[in-house]
Amino acid sequence: MREKILYSWKTIEFEYYDKQLSWYVHLAVVFLTVAFLLIYFLKLYLVAGIVVLGLIALFVHASHQPRKVSCQITNKQIKLGTRKYPFSKLKSYWIYNQGLYPKLYLQTTDLLFGSISIPLGEGDPAEIRKNLKNLLPEDEENELVSDKIGRWFRY
Repeated sequence: MREKILYSWKTIEFEYYDKQLSWYVHLAVVFLTVAFLLIYFLKLYLVAGIVVLGLIALFVHASHQPRKVSCQITNKQIKLGTRKYPFSKLKSYWIYNQGLYPKLYLQTTDLLFGSISIPLGEGDPAEIRKNLKNLLPEDEENELVSDKIGRWFRY
């Protein structure tokens, strides 16, 4: 069977918050304090090094700007830019429409990445729901805790 586009829209890859210099300074103070305590009290040099590497990775990722991408629902999968989520690997979906950024959540069969969050951007929640209705079961769930934490930390 040939793949057919059912609905498409433009969105960003992920939510992005502008970060002030103070955000980076506070994060550095917390991570470097943890690294110092690991070295001073527990003599865990390797773990402290991993904490510092984690800080560097957070800095690099935090400054990464999201790209505007095309999102599509087809009869076989959901596409977000170059990423593809076949329906055979998805359990269910839900749309969280409260707050500033409505999102489409996908529950996967993957143990490591159980849920995927897609900002709706220009997408219409009613159209998305209409097109997914016969392809995936809809769950009534709330926003993911990881998204709440990311928004609270403005990450």
